[in-house]
Amino acid sequence: MGWGNSFEDVVKSYANVINRSNVHPTHDPYANPNAHIYYECNCGAILDPQTKSFAALNNCASAKGWKIRFGDKGYTPYCVKCGEGVE
Repeated sequence: MGWGNSFEDVVKSYANVINRSNVHPTHDPYANPNAHIYYECNCGAILDPQTKSFAALNNCASAKGWKIRFGDKGYTPYCVKCGEGVE
């Protein structure tokens, strides 16, 4: 974007930025109500059952062997591998 671009080019460029920012799911359903919620372990493993329901996400995590713990920073997910030593 520069001084020589038309208003339509600027709008199209801005729309592309918005579309790219919605490629990955977000944790904030208020900012993006069409997005799915997911868990991501510290090792980088992602559990994404393509749901908007927190209860369904937790049920899926339990069924797949993930451990979810609540601490001072909120919910902390542990994948099967990382959760072996977690009580």
